[in-house]
Amino acid sequence: MKILDKNIYVGSILLGIYADFGFFSEAIKVFRRLPVHDVVSWTALIAGFVEHGLAEEALKCLDQMQAEGVAPDSRTFSYGLKACSLTKAINVGTYIHTEIERKGLLEADMTIGNMLVDMYFKCGSLGKTKEVFNKCLIKDAVSWNLLMASYHEHEESEQVLQCYKQMLLEGIFPDDVSIILSLKVCGILQNIFVGLQLHCKIERNDYMGTNLCIGTALLDMYVKCGLLAKALEMFDKLPVRDVVSWNSLISGHVSHSCDGEALMFFKQMQLEGVCPDDVTLISILKACGQCENICMGMHIHAEIERQNVLEQSPAVMGALFNMYAKNGLLVKAQELFLVHKDVYISGLIDQETEDALQFSEQVQFEGFLPLSTTVGSYPISLTRSELINNSSLIKASLQKVEMADGGHNCYSISDYWDMRCLVFPEVQQTSDNLPIKNTSLWNDLIAACAEGRDGKLCLQFLDLMQMEGLLPDENTLIFGLQACGHARTIARGYEIHAEIEKRGLQGDVYVSSSLIDMYMKCGFLSTAKAIFRKLQIRDVVCWNVLMAGYLEHDCSKEVSNLMLDMQIQKEVPSVPTFLFSLKACGDMGAIDMIMEMHDAIVKKGLFENNFFIANSLIDGYSKCGVLSTAKQIFDSVSVRDIASWNSLISGYNQHGDSEKVFDVFNHMLKEGTRPDEVTFVIVLNACSRACFVDRIEKCYNAMIGCHGVGPTYEHYSCLIDLFGRAGHVDKAISLMRRMPSDQELVAWHSLLCACKDSENLKGGRVAFEHAMKLDKGDAVSYVLMSHLYAKLGVSRIPTAEVSLRDSHQSHVI
Repeated sequence: MKILDKNIYVGSILLGIYADFGFFSEAIKVFRRLPVHDVVSWTALIAGFVEHGLAEEALKCLDQMQAEGVAPDSRTFSYGLKACSLTKAINVGTYIHTEIERKGLLEADMTIGNMLVDMYFKCGSLGKTKEVFNKCLIKDAVSWNLLMASYHEHEESEQVLQCYKQMLLEGIFPDDVSIILSLKVCGILQNIFVGLQLHCKIERNDYMGTNLCIGTALLDMYVKCGLLAKALEMFDKLPVRDVVSWNSLISGHVSHSCDGEALMFFKQMQLEGVCPDDVTLISILKACGQCENICMGMHIHAEIERQNVLEQSPAVMGALFNMYAKNGLLVKAQELFLVHKDVYISGLIDQETEDALQFSEQVQFEGFLPLSTTVGSYPISLTRSELINNSSLIKASLQKVEMADGGHNCYSISDYWDMRCLVFPEVQQTSDNLPIKNTSLWNDLIAACAEGRDGKLCLQFLDLMQMEGLLPDENTLIFGLQACGHARTIARGYEIHAEIEKRGLQGDVYVSSSLIDMYMKCGFLSTAKAIFRKLQIRDVVCWNVLMAGYLEHDCSKEVSNLMLDMQIQKEVPSVPTFLFSLKACGDMGAIDMIMEMHDAIVKKGLFENNFFIANSLIDGYSKCGVLSTAKQIFDSVSVRDIASWNSLISGYNQHGDSEKVFDVFNHMLKEGTRPDEVTFVIVLNACSRACFVDRIEKCYNAMIGCHGVGPTYEHYSCLIDLFGRAGHVDKAISLMRRMPSDQELVAWHSLLCACKDSENLKGGRVAFEHAMKLDKGDAVSYVLMSHLYAKLGVSRIPTAEVSLRDSHQSHVI
């Protein structure tokens, strides 16, 4: 080993080998025996520490190296920056940045520039990331990826797509990372059009065949955009389907409440030999809870216990607990808790039972100190059980948790978020049970109820807040107005309006918009319009709220007038403005206004970026009978959802072209779009209008058997109407026996009306007699029967029908 004392070249090589393999004690011995510590030996030692995750040791070496007067080179700086990234040592990184700039390395060395960008990105400084990126004279795909990742980290998704576009303009070919990041933000923004462009690029360059992550990202993007059929199509094309791609498919269907499909995919995943991970289990347990498939949930629980998953994953345990609690199986939930004491107990608050309180007491009795997120649920459970006297138990727990948390406020928004699902009949008596002494937290609570459309509960919490001596602020009043609109409580709306006037808040655009919305929802249209007219500043939101209100009350003419007023006052319409106006003009048949709006939409570039606009245009032109233009727009749209198909099919049906209805319907099925309830109402109605008896039966059977769409009254009505007119009264009666009892009388009216139109006296009498059995005083049936006799030229109604009517009238006092 004496050679080390003389030959620095051999010593540096040996040092590098030891450092590369992580033998640092040997590496340091070699380093100390070197006759000279030059930049090569220092860099070899620093690189070894960095590559083995010992970033702090690397930075100490860098500091000592400079203290000994050895100047770092570009390779040393690169490893120094990497160490700063690992430890988030932005101050050291900034110093290295200064040295790099001083030596002129930033402009000359692209790798150094990328390392600097990466360091600032990892340290969370978006401003410095952009600054260094802009200074780099040479940029490659890695440079752009780091900037895109930084924007993504700071939730500036639009900027990520801007970077992607600029990257292409500068002639830099995006790599796998660029595409995956862009697909992620397309999902976040639900920007399906850029997503489709990326998909074309992926297909053209066969990225999916070489990178599974790209295929999974594409699948995830379609899921987040709600295009589940497209997502499934992508899933089927994946060369390898790993647990990540299965998770994207399953969790996407669960988030869109397609729980049956999610369970089916889970079974298929197991059949293919892919082992579920924690993410899979959490999603599938949520699906079991939502669709009340407790058998499947218990089977999964047994498998989880067998594999000892609960001990390693509190998240799976929480999902399992919530699944039992939401299905009312509190005994099973308690058993789970007693075995695994750190489980969340928030699921119990959904049950109106004293078990929740008994469970809380058991927790206290056994000396278990719950998490702060768990304790926040206790007052709710007490309130639900009407056991107000036990609140001291929970308050003591809250104090313990607050002390355990170091005095931090443990009443977070999430503690109360699930309260939107609850109904508190005794909420007026329980202000002491909700320990919220902060206006902001009350607003979170009230907002949760308003978002959940529980207007009554929202107003009760507003009262409680005031009982606590807290003054509602502007946000509170806005949430209160939303609650009055949901609950149609005009009296409370007047009170809040008076408070707004008293405080002089009526000039605030958001407050005024909420006032207009509340009066619209309560049916006071003239009052809403009066408030709108008084506004000195009207933004597009105010116009849209008024339009939406009129549309909800079928006042299409008023909506079109508002659109004209906006044009006169030079107001710039938004996407919702066009959607409301197109709907109103379609209902009115105002084709000239639709064509004007179509031109404006194209000029603003909204047509290419919003398929809701495209669907509304298709619907508007279809309703006005301009089916050639509707079809032209339909064909030009790159993304077609079920609403697009329904609008076109409905247009052909409204104008009596039944064959076109079936052509478009069959085309839709070939493209893999799944029909919904509305589709089948239109198709069955087309069969009924065209008197296609055989075809309507085939469609109805396919609807239930092949497409899994459950029949509603509208579906039954189409069949009953056709069977009645075609003289198939027996078929109609057979069908009506399957209908819900609450719709039975209306169904007999439909059959009686069909028999009247087809002058079928025998069928009409059968329908009339059944209707009379359900309600002897049913005037509608009597009038329809009278019209049937009149149509047949019978001037005098038979005695049987008159006696049925008179028998009812004789009981009226």
